Amino acid sequence: MFPKQHDFKFCASYKLADSIRVAVFEEYCDPPLDIASDFDNQVLKPTKNSLLHDYITHYINEYFYFYLMDAGGGECAGDEITQWCMEYQLSLMTPEEYYISVGIEWIEDETDLFEYHTEYLLDFASRSLTPLIQTEVFNLLFSDRCFLIEFNKVIALEIQELKVEECPNILKKDGVVKRATYWPTWLERALFCREKGLCAICKTDLSSIYHTGGKLAIDHMVPLNLGGINDASNLQLLCQKCNLDKLGDTIVTTNLHPTFW
Repeated sequence: MFPKQHDFKFCASYKLADSIRVAVFEEYCDPPLDIASDFDNQVLKPTKNSLLHDYITHYINEYFYFYLMDAGGGECAGDEITQWCMEYQLSLMTPEEYYISVGIEWIEDETDLFEYHTEYLLDFASRSLTPLIQTEVFNLLFSDRCFLIEFNKVIALEIQELKVEECPNILKKDGVVKRATYWPTWLERALFCREKGLCAICKTDLSSIYHTGGKLAIDHMVPLNLGGINDASNLQLLCQKCNLDKLGDTIVTTNLHPTFW
């Protein structure tokens, strides 16, 4: 069976991925743990809906809300979102079609257009467009290990404030999350694919296709001792030597990736 496929459009994903990256690096992002959909599980073990997925979804929906509500809802407020819907071939009703569907006469003025944006387009975009863009933004940001470290540093600041008496299910001691007991196969394959079969630090070949070496390890980029978590966004693939050399209180990665030529 072929792996899951997504028809990447990239019409919105580069712009939003860059905006999220800037928000995290410049430290004005919303607290990721406040947004978490399944806090305990996401912190304790890798889940396919990671904390990064939740944050991206939140950011996209807030972006839609700002341009359709906070920005004043002017005549052109929904143009970008409408264009993205067209790129993804989503069946979006026009203002006139929407008002007919709810049994109200369409009057082409700013009030009716604002209601179309806020009563219909905002909900439609959040339900139908956000999941498509989220997939693309996640794939871009998950490939950026330096971004992932900064994202998890933000999370670590929150984790370090937690007390074991308040969160006994997830903490080993104050500010330190329990270590995951196993790594699921889908995670190992995803990390191997992201790192192109190479150690994320020294670029040793871990594929074992042409040699018998290549013993690999899954490493917490932000260590658990520093407030790191077991979420997929905080994990990287290392060779055994780099994993042993990397101490439990150091944060090390690279953004070295093989080029096509």
